[in-house]
Amino acid sequence: MPKDIETTLTKHAKNFAWDGEGKSTGSHNLLCAPINNGGNNMLNLQLRNEAIELMWPKKLLLSHGQCPTSAYFAHAILSHFANKTPTTYTKIRINTFLQSWDTQISKLPSHLKRMMKVAKKHHLTLDALAFHPNLLHKMPIWFHRGAETTFRNWKL
Repeated sequence: MPKDIETTLTKHAKNFAWDGEGKSTGSHNLLCAPINNGGNNMLNLQLRNEAIELMWPKKLLLSHGQCPTSAYFAHAILSHFANKTPTTYTKIRINTFLQSWDTQISKLPSHLKRMMKVAKKHHLTLDALAFHPNLLHKMPIWFHRGAETTFRNWKL
């Protein structure tokens, strides 16, 4: 959801909650808190939108054939706007979440920009106690996030 719409909806919800009395005496967090904690259990639109935007990268991590068509375009756009360092060939850039190259967030379309900002804000990373060997064999070897920095900085 665009930020200006989110702000407008939040403002209308606050006005409704306070009967249009103007400035509220309580915080927005208090309005969104559960009733058991003294709140009104109002929907926190910003957190809801962040949760939705955190689910988008999940679609980018699906294997070929399972991911939606839009994911192929998203990978191509993210790869196209990759940072100049480390130097990588376009064909080697497979997935920014699995590899150590980053993208220039400011140059991305708005929906990808929001997704990448939320992913960075919450330190989104692929992490598990143990990965299945089949999954490890499918991961890209070049610019692997888990590789030592000396290997990541090779110029290919």
